[in-house]
Amino acid sequence: MIASLRRVLPYAFAFCLIVLAVLSWLPGDDVPRTGFAGKLEHLVAYAGTMLIGGLAWPDRRRAPILVGGLASYAAVMELGQFVAPGRHASVWDFLAGAAGLVATAILLRLLKTRPA
Repeated sequence: MIASLRRVLPYAFAFCLIVLAVLSWLPGDDVPRTGFAGKLEHLVAYAGTMLIGGLAWPDRRRAPILVGGLASYAAVMELGQFVAPGRHASVWDFLAGAAGLVATAILLRLLKTRPA
């Protein structure tokens, strides 16, 4: 991987975490929508964050830490919606995000072990 890109990825990962927090806790009327189903939005948002995290820290031993940490983060983001005006926490939203995490971790693992 290009060295300069490798240096930027941890910052991109941190930026994703901030964007997830802001979008998770915005009041319901202020949340921008893509037009896709909310569960798909969760899946893509957490899959993208996992992809950046997985590229930033490609050591396969870190994948479970990334998945567990991001799943915990997703749970906290959902629970925080109890206090955000016009929002509600949903186990299904959490599970959609977790599915994105796991699918991306598996994809990264498969791509890394592929013969050249």
